[in-house]
Amino acid sequence: MKVLVVGAGPAGLATALGLVERGVDVTVVERAAQVGGRVRTLHERGYTIELGPAGILDDAPETRDLLRRLGPAAPRTILAGANVSRRYLLRDGTLQALPTGPLSFLLGGALRIRERLALLREPFVPRAQPNNETVAAFARRRFGWSLARVLAQPMVVGVFGGDYEALEMESAFPRVAELEAKHGSVLRGMQAEARQRQAEGRARARLTTFEGGMGALPRALAAQLGDRVRLSTTVTSIGPGERPSVRLADGTDREVDHVILAAPPDEVAGLLRGLEVEVGALLRGIPSTPIASVSLAWRRDAIRHPLDGFGLLVPRGEGYKTIGVLFMSSIFPDAVQAPSGEVLLRVMMGGPNDPQIHDLEDTRILEIARDEVGALLGATATPTFSHLQRWPRAIPQYTVGHAARARSLEERLARHRISVVGTSLHGVGVNDVLRDAARLVARLVPR
Repeated sequence: MKVLVVGAGPAGLATALGLVERGVDVTVVERAAQVGGRVRTLHERGYTIELGPAGILDDAPETRDLLRRLGPAAPRTILAGANVSRRYLLRDGTLQALPTGPLSFLLGGALRIRERLALLREPFVPRAQPNNETVAAFARRRFGWSLARVLAQPMVVGVFGGDYEALEMESAFPRVAELEAKHGSVLRGMQAEARQRQAEGRARARLTTFEGGMGALPRALAAQLGDRVRLSTTVTSIGPGERPSVRLADGTDREVDHVILAAPPDEVAGLLRGLEVEVGALLRGIPSTPIASVSLAWRRDAIRHPLDGFGLLVPRGEGYKTIGVLFMSSIFPDAVQAPSGEVLLRVMMGGPNDPQIHDLEDTRILEIARDEVGALLGATATPTFSHLQRWPRAIPQYTVGHAARARSLEERLARHRISVVGTSLHGVGVNDVLRDAARLVARLVPR
C-alpha cells in the first residue's frame, strides 16, 4: 500500500512512522522548509523560543509508546519545576493565585463565599447531558454563573484561545464531560480517578518538555523517517477516483492508495475543493482563532512579580489584549530559556480578548505586549529580547455541532480513501494528536 501524508507536524510524522513500522510505503510532503508545523522551537542569541505548545503531560500512553519506539533517538525529557501547578488569574484588576487543591479552593482568598458554596454543591447537582451543550452552559449548570466566568472561561482561553460560549463541551473537553456521565459529578469523578491512581501506584501527570525544546520531537520523528520526508513540497489539490490523485505544485500527479491530511482545517478544505461540496462545507465549519505569541526577556531584577508558577490568565472583560502570560524560565528551570540573570516570558495575545490582533503592525503588537506585562507583573526597563510569532489561524475551534461534523466528515472522506489527522477533529494538544495518529494507524493497518 502506498500512502501520502500531507503535513510534517507531530501528527503527520507519527502517523507516517507507525505505518512504516507496519510495512507501508509512506511519503510525507511538507510545504514549509522545516518539520514541526506549529510545534517548533527557535534558538536565538541564547534564548529558547517556543513558537507553539510549551510542553506536554507525561501520562499519555500513545506518547510514551512513541518515545519508547524511538529508542535512543528519542529526545531527552525535562520535567517542569516544583511550582508549575501555581497559576494566577487577573480578577477585577488584581492578580490572584488560583487554588491548587480542594482545601485551597475552599479556604483560599481567590474565590468568593458564594463560589465556594457552589463548589460544595456540585456533587449534588443532578446529572444531565443536553445535546450540543456549550462549555459555558456545562460550567454554569454544574458550578454556577460566577465560577463559570472566573474559572471555566479562562481555562478555555488557556487551552483553545477561544470563546467558551461557542465551544461544544463533548468535543472540547470530553474527559470532563465523561466524569459527569460516569460519576454524576465532576468533583466526585476527579476524586475517584485520584483514588484509582493511588491504588495502582501511578504518579500524577507531570508537565515536560524536551532538551532543545518541543521542536526536538518532530525533528526526531523526521530523522527516523529519513528521505521519506520531502520538505518545500506543496500539494495543490486532491482529486477523486478509484485511487486518490494528488497534484503537486510542480505540476506532477501521483496516485496513491490512501491520503492522510495532517494540516489545519482551512488548508485541508483548499486541497479537497474538487471533492463533494459537503466536505468543504464541513471543514469550513471548523473556524480557527487568531493568536500572536510574543516572547520577551528582562533582567530578573526588572520584574517585581516573583514569577513563582506556570503563568497567568486574563479573562475577557479585564481590558487587556493579552489572554495569558507563561513564565517560561520558571516552568522549566532546568532548561536553558534565557542567558544567566534574565527571565523569559511568553505573552499570548488575541483570541476572544482581541480577535483583530493581526490587524496591528509588528512594532505595535510588541509595544502592547511590553506595556501589558509591565502593568500585570511590574516589569520595568526595556526588554532585553523580543520575538513575535503570528498565528492568524492558530487553534481550531470545536464549536457546537463539532462532534457531528467530525463524524460526517470522516465518513465522507473514507469513501475517497482520505483521512484527516491532527488538531482538526479530535483534540488540539500534542498528546491529543499523537493519540489520533495511533488510532488512525491501527485502523488503516490492523495487526
